[in-house]
Amino acid sequence: MRERRNHKSGQAQRHGTISYRLISELRYPDDARPYSGELLIRIACRIETYGIKLPILVDTNLMVIAGRGRILACEILQWTAVPTICLQNVGDAEARALVIGDNRLCELYEWDDEFLPGQLRELRVLDEKFAVRYERLFDRQYRA
Repeated sequence: MRERRNHKSGQAQRHGTISYRLISELRYPDDARPYSGELLIRIACRIETYGIKLPILVDTNLMVIAGRGRILACEILQWTAVPTICLQNVGDAEARALVIGDNRLCELYEWDDEFLPGQLRELRVLDEKFAVRYERLFDRQYRA
């Protein structure tokens, strides 16, 4: 673990390292965001293609703070363990707020319908096979 100064108080904080944990050890809070089968398949396709690039965030009780959809997708892929980072010193209220905030942020973003198709075309030029796999994650309207 490494230390870093808190940007507000200047106190040293410890940041966790990535640890692989059994999915069966992780607990989920009640989640107001449902995951459709189609969405989980899309997440699973992304994970199968790229792996998990963003670990699951958990608290010290192994309660999932961020990454429930990735865990459910990993279960589809029949994975038994996932990479996690344990957030230290997170109270129950703060953990619950992080869960809600993590889910809500995605809803607030929009795609630039004029810019994205060009990005997909450039990706296709860089690597055709990679682009074809990646396009499965987008609706048909965004395909190059």
